[in-house]
Amino acid sequence: MHTILLFPDMTGRIKINSPILALRRSRILLIGMLLISSFSFAQNKTYDLEIVVTGLRNNKGQLMISLSKGAEGFPNKNYYKQLFISDFTSPQFIKIIKGIPYGNYAVSLLHDEDSNGKMKRNLIRLPKEGFAFSRNYKVLFRAPNYNEANFDLDTIKKPIEIKMQY
Repeated sequence: MHTILLFPDMTGRIKINSPILALRRSRILLIGMLLISSFSFAQNKTYDLEIVVTGLRNNKGQLMISLSKGAEGFPNKNYYKQLFISDFTSPQFIKIIKGIPYGNYAVSLLHDEDSNGKMKRNLIRLPKEGFAFSRNYKVLFRAPNYNEANFDLDTIKKPIEIKMQY
């Protein structure tokens, strides 16, 4: 048998004080605290991104890998991280970027064969060097916007395959 105590509070209203209600309140509070702590733990955890680049025509020059977090400036500036790799293999190369926070990202690649740090173009402004984007966006008339190339980094080791376009 449970005892329920009735007593007035400071405002004169009657309060019910029951051990069962107190137990339920503490359980709800505990569950809430666990949910909040597990969410914040997932947000603070870092992940590894494994980029598998295929279709490289040679290993001349450098491979520029740009990781963007957000639409602002994508694909040409405002990088979260940018890597310049001069020692890579062709026709396939694998690069693992470690310690990236949970989130939404997009990758752009440039095979900078003359190592000048920018895309070489022909007379009608078409690219002469290889390029690629995450989600293998096929470029016809324009580069993708962020929503066409983004992905969620939400697993401990996220593999993505990106095929170069020449």
